[in-house]
Amino acid sequence: MSTRKLQAELDHYDDVMRDKISEACADADGQIADLQAELATAKGVASESVLTIGRLQNEVDELKKELATSKQEGHTMWNGLNESIAELQAELATAKNEYAELSVGFEAESLLSDAIIIKAKNKIAALKEQVGCKHFQDLIGKWANDTFGVGIQTHLGVMSHFIKEVIEFEKSHDPEEAADCFLLLLQHAHECGYDLFEEAQKKHEINTKRKWGKPDESGCIEHIRDNDKPITLPKKANDVMEQVDQIAKLKKRNATLIHEAMVADNDLIALQGDYAHQQVELELAKETLANAIKEIGVQGRLVGTTQAELAAARKELKALKGGKDDNNK
Repeated sequence: MSTRKLQAELDHYDDVMRDKISEACADADGQIADLQAELATAKGVASESVLTIGRLQNEVDELKKELATSKQEGHTMWNGLNESIAELQAELATAKNEYAELSVGFEAESLLSDAIIIKAKNKIAALKEQVGCKHFQDLIGKWANDTFGVGIQTHLGVMSHFIKEVIEFEKSHDPEEAADCFLLLLQHAHECGYDLFEEAQKKHEINTKRKWGKPDESGCIEHIRDNDKPITLPKKANDVMEQVDQIAKLKKRNATLIHEAMVADNDLIALQGDYAHQQVELELAKETLANAIKEIGVQGRLVGTTQAELAAARKELKALKGGKDDNNK
């Protein structure tokens, strides 16, 4: 091989190696720049995540404080409500005792009045035996015994028949059906031994003293019973109701705070997961950067080896040139 040709190959080899070294260095520089940019971005995101986690943690702490305060207020109001209810129950018991005492006195007066009334009624009982509804009742009872037999149609049987006639009267509104109902009532009174007319008078006197309510959906009007009288509560009842409303509002507020705290906790957990993921990505980026630096070192050693080989080739070329000069001499 001629010296000129060897020199040309060495120059070409030198150019190729320079290009490869430049290309490797440029690629390494680009990878290092990209990794540094990714590392900076990851650090920025991680810093923002840390700030966000801190802010959310503060919000969660504030919500927990509000929840604790609301619970304490609700507990205090609940104790006050129980005390008010106990006071109302005591006042109600006192009112019931006073009413019971008045009722006892009223019953005693009523018994005395009833005794006077009974004496007066006994005086006119003989007249009722001869005329009026009692005479007609006995007539109907005797006819029923003669017709159906004594003891054959008991008062239960009469009532069953009466119910059927009432249903017929309800359907037809026929006066004869009304008369059947009336006759069966007289027969029942005769069988059971009471004066239907006298009982009707008693009931009418009671009804005239009663207070009557409003018609129901079917048009029926009933009297107002003593047990149906509304109990007048002390004025503290309004305060109790207000406390009940406030407790309900506090419970609703507590439920809202608990929900918000749960949402904030979930967001905090999600951010912590994102932060951990970003930490993993950051470690991977560091590892990639370290591998790139290591690869650059390997390529540097290859470049050094190539340069050494190039120097050896140049030395060999120089030696060849020196031998050629000696031969020429």
